[in-house]
Amino acid sequence: MKTESTPITIRLNDSSINVLKEEARRISYEGSNDTAYTDLIRNAIQDFVSNIDNSMVPDISVSDNLVELTQSTQVDYLLNADVEEWLNLFGLECNNHLTALAREQFNLAFESLSIPRTVLTPREYIPDKKYPRDVCSISYMLSRRGAIPDQIQEGDGFIVPTFQIACHPQLVVDSIFERDIKSITGMISASAMGIAKEESSNFHSLLKTATDEREPIIVDSLTIDDLCRAYDLLLSYEKTPQHMLLSPTTFMTLSRQASKQPGNWKFHMPQSGNETAGFFNGATILTSSRFEDNEVYFVANGDEEGFIEKTPVKIFVCPDIRKMRAGLVMWVDIGMFINDIMATRVNVKEN
Repeated sequence: MKTESTPITIRLNDSSINVLKEEARRISYEGSNDTAYTDLIRNAIQDFVSNIDNSMVPDISVSDNLVELTQSTQVDYLLNADVEEWLNLFGLECNNHLTALAREQFNLAFESLSIPRTVLTPREYIPDKKYPRDVCSISYMLSRRGAIPDQIQEGDGFIVPTFQIACHPQLVVDSIFERDIKSITGMISASAMGIAKEESSNFHSLLKTATDEREPIIVDSLTIDDLCRAYDLLLSYEKTPQHMLLSPTTFMTLSRQASKQPGNWKFHMPQSGNETAGFFNGATILTSSRFEDNEVYFVANGDEEGFIEKTPVKIFVCPDIRKMRAGLVMWVDIGMFINDIMATRVNVKEN
């Protein structure tokens, strides 16, 4: 391929020209081709330019090895970093006095406000664990927060999905600088109670769907005798009622009746949260604002129900500099299931 060239003019002194001519004659004599002194000048310039080009090209093999070594070192560090180091890389903190306080508040809220953690049997989280299905009943579970419960009617078993309930409370920077501990603890407590109540709301949805399958006992008004019918219905499924669940308003209505109708039951006002509000035959009474008025549930314990906590509550300190705020990211990852022979329901007929 023909290479384009540009003529140039240079000036050399006579002695340099004579040296070049002598060298050209020697090369021509020793070689088979005639060489002019101008050829020597041209070759020298080309060699010089070639050396400059080569010096500007990086040593590929060295650079590749360096990049590979650098990547390997950084990847090894990331793979071997503990949880705290890893989260700090993203500006998240999970192990300080603030998160420790938050975990304490969450444990208190779960003990006092989360109905499913009290009622359902705790199950260890095992990835892809398959629970056996009772072929004579239908199993129900929640695939995500607020979802309509899924029905399992076929197969010899099922895997219980888990879902997250989260919140992201924040404080303005001024409250942080002022060390407003009251606002901080209030924020944490409200968030913990909110997640615990949301667990109970999802559990109520699960129970309502499960008891709809076998048709609840519908009455004109709730009475102690109606509770006995629902209690006995669960016994007819060969299940022993362990818990009686209802709203605080319904509890007050029934407690007034119970005081006038002696029997194997006792109603008393709970002092806080999930504290037992009495007993009805063999079932302990629990109240929750997550349940609707004018309905009562009886729930049994056994292999056909359970509460799964995939991991304990996660809490991170998470600043939001753009909004001049800072706060916490909190969430739980849980699952729950029950089948339709583990619960019964009695409720007042809708107008």
